[in-house]
Amino acid sequence: MSGNGNTVRRLRCAIYTRKSTEEGLDQDFNSLDAQREACAAYIASQASLGWKLVPDRYDDGGISGGTMERPALQRLLTDVRERRIDVVVVYKIDRLTRSLSDFARIVEIFDEAEASFVSVTQQFNTTTSMGRLTLNMLLSFAQFEREVTAERIRDKIAASKKKGMWMGGTVPLGYRAQNRKLIVHEQEAEIVRFLFQRYLELKSVRALSKEAKAQGYAATLKETDDPVRLRSFCRGNLYHLLSNPIYVGKIRHRDQLHDGQHEPIVEPDVFAETQALLASQAPQRRSATNSTGTHLLTGLVRDENGDVLRSAHANKKGTRYRYYVSKDKVEGSDNALAGWRLPAAQLESVVEHQLTRVLTDRAQLSGWIQESAYTSDVATALDRSTALLEGYQSAVPLEKLAMLRHFIQAVELLPGQLTIVFDVEALTDDLTGTRASTTGAANSTPRLVRIECPFSLRRRGVEQCLILHDRQARAPRQDDALISLVLRAHLFLRQLTEGGGRSLSEVATLNNTDLSEVSRLLPLAFLAPCITETILSGTQPEHLTAQRLSRISDLPLSWARQQSLLAD
Repeated sequence: MSGNGNTVRRLRCAIYTRKSTEEGLDQDFNSLDAQREACAAYIASQASLGWKLVPDRYDDGGISGGTMERPALQRLLTDVRERRIDVVVVYKIDRLTRSLSDFARIVEIFDEAEASFVSVTQQFNTTTSMGRLTLNMLLSFAQFEREVTAERIRDKIAASKKKGMWMGGTVPLGYRAQNRKLIVHEQEAEIVRFLFQRYLELKSVRALSKEAKAQGYAATLKETDDPVRLRSFCRGNLYHLLSNPIYVGKIRHRDQLHDGQHEPIVEPDVFAETQALLASQAPQRRSATNSTGTHLLTGLVRDENGDVLRSAHANKKGTRYRYYVSKDKVEGSDNALAGWRLPAAQLESVVEHQLTRVLTDRAQLSGWIQESAYTSDVATALDRSTALLEGYQSAVPLEKLAMLRHFIQAVELLPGQLTIVFDVEALTDDLTGTRASTTGAANSTPRLVRIECPFSLRRRGVEQCLILHDRQARAPRQDDALISLVLRAHLFLRQLTEGGGRSLSEVATLNNTDLSEVSRLLPLAFLAPCITETILSGTQPEHLTAQRLSRISDLPLSWARQQSLLAD
């Protein structure tokens, strides 16, 4: 009961704490404890209002606020959805998230469960539009800080590579990684020299691939008494190996080459002659890059019968459309109607996004690494995951294909279910710089992790569109037409209100358009901030296209109704 005799509603309060790094977390009283103590004191001060602390702890130590993949946060959101929590208390808002788009999603979950949150050191009321605006501004600065930090890391990697340092990634055949340096492994170095020499003699990568298989050579070896074949050389592996400047002592960063700190394996004149032969045999390209022509998942995508989907493409009006297609559809057999025909760019985007999530999920990576390495190696290995992701993002398509084939065993398709099978052993070996463990190498079963992505297919025009049910599993995809629509609406609004006293007709004339377009687009300047943010960040619902948005004739003024109308 309150002082005036009214019954006070009991509010179940949960404390969420987070620290980006693991530094100091082993102390008896660490940053997480300090945050929790301050929040608990605040909850105690509100006891007269019915606030009561729940016993469960929601602590994420050593995890960045730039990701939603935090165990304690996900547990907290589950409890909020199930209405076991009424108030979430944090020390500062950036403990909850540093991403504006993630914040919008969290607030959406809180709103649906009629829960609220309180920042002990920053008083905000998220039930008002002004409170949400202030929070959005604050989180924009937090996101800016995170992006600046990412830029610093990229700059550090660039500077380190300029000095010739090895910054992680798949260790090339012929080397071992030790203390950020590549050390020549003589047994494998002999194989590399043999491959370069035989290519110059055979003048054919296909013939070289056959000879490598005949010799029993493999693209990756394990350190046992006898070399164990893990992956046979395919033409892709060989093209990558023969064009890799690391074998003449160079380190590549984007389109620049720097002198490396490691010993070369191949003589410069042999490497130069090899590059000239590769260039003379390469097919003439229609464009300066091959970014749109390479199927990154060739040989990895399998259907429900275990059959590999074929890489195919079609040209229409000068545009190249790539697909992964079932054998029956390619050959036009009787079972063609039941086969798959998936847009390659969409499928590759899903797999690349999951690879990014794996490489940035430090908690999950820590657990995997500790299964095969010492705890003291974890921090270094996690740093390498950042370099590995950076290397993948800057790699050319053929290098990306080789890396995906190294880390991913298969992409399995079932009706309504896409499963990506990651080779955790290959990943942790690269991150710890060991290439492989020395125990049970010959017959060991690879450690595999299966990431399942439920999906449905929706027809858009002449193509089928892959719709993932889990929004977090989707890779951001900025729609230039959609962004242009929103920017144009804001331009119209600014020209109308900036003080010149312009009419709608004058705004239309100023933009060389007609009055109907200005009237039709102007309401889009009043979209809910969270919807605008998803459009700008490329995380909008799949069905939200420029065509659909521009055709909405009665856009609600209520932000909540807008979200309901435009949600998945």
